[in-house]
Amino acid sequence: MTITRAFAILIAAMMFILGCEPGTTSTDRSDHPDRDGSRPAPQLALSEQIALIERGESTAVRISQSVTDADVERLSQLTAITQLVLNGSQIGDAGVASLAELPNLELLRIESRHVTDTGLVSIGKSRTLRFLILHDASITDQGLLHLKAMSQLESLYLVDTPITDAGAAGLMEHLPRLHIHWLAEHHAEHH
Repeated sequence: MTITRAFAILIAAMMFILGCEPGTTSTDRSDHPDRDGSRPAPQLALSEQIALIERGESTAVRISQSVTDADVERLSQLTAITQLVLNGSQIGDAGVASLAELPNLELLRIESRHVTDTGLVSIGKSRTLRFLILHDASITDQGLLHLKAMSQLESLYLVDTPITDAGAAGLMEHLPRLHIHWLAEHHAEHH
């Protein structure tokens, strides 16, 4: 992969994470395609987004409502999902284990205090995940080491987690090309 393509993918992923659509306002998103050319679904209910994926019209799910491990069970059967953003969810380690097995998942953002080091064990087994965003997760520096075999992981975003510089440094010993970000601050010394 060229550096230009990798940079373009990173920018597209960040725009997706932040909910940005080029040339749109917050009230003008329903008619613009996702990054992969499919129809967007961020404002739709989970059941509607699932229907779009099942019809092959989307590969991304963005939910800003409470999602539980039971909801995730349905999502985990949709192997076409490449991007999954679960904001304000109640998902726990069992749900993370199901999602980590999605064969095409490249971007995963989970906001849930119920994700622990046990969930990181499952995530660490993924060989497709390139962008991981953990918000408000109850993880530790030691648990972060469960990600050390993820050589394909390009960026790890940690928002409101108890991870320390020492924990990040421990992971960087195994993944020296990984970019680790805390909140909006990019720790340049970690890349």
